[in-house]
Amino acid sequence: MKTRRGKAAAAAAQGAAQNYTVGQMLKTKQYWLLFFVVALATPAVLLFSPIIVELAQQRGLRGGGAQLHCGGQRGQRRGPPADAMAVG
Repeated sequence: MKTRRGKAAAAAAQGAAQNYTVGQMLKTKQYWLLFFVVALATPAVLLFSPIIVELAQQRGLRGGGAQLHCGGQRGQRRGPPADAMAVG
């Protein structure tokens, strides 16, 4: 008689070995769950990446170091913080 953990491990091993076609994959709950998690998380990452770089630069991390440590996303504004560019 298998224990509860043994049954779960056997089911996981059997499911991991199964290969799906694209059509089968699109019919699974797991695919759509992962799809929506990534789709909902991506805008937040893209929105806050430039802000994180600017904060890092304001706190002393200069040049490419801020972009290297904060992901260096394409499309980020480069250069000094916006308040340093103000003319007045």
